[in-house]
Amino acid sequence: MQKEYIEGHRIKHQKPFSMFFICTTAAALIFYWINTALIKYYQVGDESAAAFFQHYMVMLQIILLPVYAGITWLIFNNSKYNYAEMLILLLYMLSVLLLFSAILQLLRFIWPHLETRFIELPVILVYGIITNIFFFNAGNKWMVVIKSVLAIVACFTLAGFIQDQLIKILS
Repeated sequence: MQKEYIEGHRIKHQKPFSMFFICTTAAALIFYWINTALIKYYQVGDESAAAFFQHYMVMLQIILLPVYAGITWLIFNNSKYNYAEMLILLLYMLSVLLLFSAILQLLRFIWPHLETRFIELPVILVYGIITNIFFFNAGNKWMVVIKSVLAIVACFTLAGFIQDQLIKILS
C-alpha cells in the first residue's frame, strides 16, 4: 500500500496523515480505557500512565514521527526514496502498529501485570521487516532485514524511553 501510494496510485488508499491521526487517536483511547479499567477493577496499573495516554500519547507520536522517518531514512540512505517518502511509509506502518499494540493491551485483562512491550517488539519486527522487504524490493533482502531491525529497534527504544520518562514526570 505504501509503495503504491508513493508511486501515485492514491485514489484507492486512505490518505496517510488522516489514517495516522485516526489510528493514533483510537489507540490512545484504547490504551487509556484499558489502563483506567485495570486501575478501577483490578487495582493494577498507574494513574500517571492512564493520564499519559489520555493527554500526551497522540502528541508524542506526532512529535516523534519525523524522528522515526529520519532514523529510517538514515539507515536506508542508499535507497531511491527520499525523506518525505520514508515519512509516508512510517505513517502507514505506525498506524497499523499502534492499533495492534492497543488491541494487544486487552491481554492485560487476563494477565493484569503483563508487560506487553515484550510481545509488541517481536510482532513489530516481523511486520516491519515484511513491509520493508516489499517496499525496498530492489535491494538485497538480507540487508533490508538487517537495516529494518536496526531502524525498528532504534525507534522502539526511543519511543519507550521517552514514554517512560513522561509517565515518571506525570507521577
